[in-house]
Amino acid sequence: MTLYLEVVEIVLSYFWSLPCEFDSFAVPVFFKNAWKSFFWGAVTTAAIRSSTITISVVVPIVAQKIVSLKKAAPFILGANIGTTITAFIAALLNVNASTAISIAIAHFLFNLIGLLIFYPIPLLRRIPFEFANRLGRLTLKYRLAGFVYILLTFFFIPFSLIFLNKDSVEVIEVSYQKKNLITNTQSEYRIVSKSQAWNKNGEWLVYNTASLEPSLILPVYKKNDILFINKEMYLFNKVGFCWDEESTLGKYRTCIDEVLPSLKVNADLSFDSVYVYTQNFYNQTDSTFTRVYMSKEYPIILKKERLQKDRIIETEEITSFSKN
Repeated sequence: MTLYLEVVEIVLSYFWSLPCEFDSFAVPVFFKNAWKSFFWGAVTTAAIRSSTITISVVVPIVAQKIVSLKKAAPFILGANIGTTITAFIAALLNVNASTAISIAIAHFLFNLIGLLIFYPIPLLRRIPFEFANRLGRLTLKYRLAGFVYILLTFFFIPFSLIFLNKDSVEVIEVSYQKKNLITNTQSEYRIVSKSQAWNKNGEWLVYNTASLEPSLILPVYKKNDILFINKEMYLFNKVGFCWDEESTLGKYRTCIDEVLPSLKVNADLSFDSVYVYTQNFYNQTDSTFTRVYMSKEYPIILKKERLQKDRIIETEEITSFSKN
């Protein structure tokens, strides 16, 4: 693989440095105009699947003044867009494709938004050029400046941010036991809730018994007194407040049945400020409904009960709780 990349780099560097046969013969074909430069940067990087190689080829071309930094900039921006193709390829090969594709799209949008902010506006476009020129002149005069820049950008600043934000993520691990009181069967699963400590936004990682990989990943979002768990919504409002929702099973109505000052799940587990919701599907005529016990303090469900004419036929209850 290393030999292949070296050959590609040599071939590309030779080909790009070939002059044109026309008036501007000192400028390589790939850098004739901004759109062509951007296109070749994106396509070449997508084909090679490495922006490092394509950009590292451009560096000596600019250093030898074959191409100016201004003409090379669209190519580098195109390479930053082209490198997102690698993430899309990895996402399509991932088992949990929906989440992986979401990450790939986020990667693409992050690079695209940066491009749309800095490049089209001449005033903003000059900022990175000016910084690059000043840092280049400084590094040419003091070689240590380039080394310090690399240490700060790629090591000190990222690791400092990781260290300063290590306590910003709240991790809660809970185990559940699901019982069917009609068939007398039961199963267990666990959920790892990862959320920002200050706003409770994050995700649920659902694991089957003894599984090392999550079988399901659900987004969790909380704003003011509204909690979203995937497509389900829970409002922390007054008793009697109702709203309509819809799932794959049909349309249903959720109401706040009561608010408990505390709920003792077992001898070791007790939670304060517990909201009790009832969920009734419109298309069910057998008087079956679901009762959900939700903690206001933590973004977790404490207990679920499925009832038929006030008789509990199925339960899902928390059995263990740990917080980092």
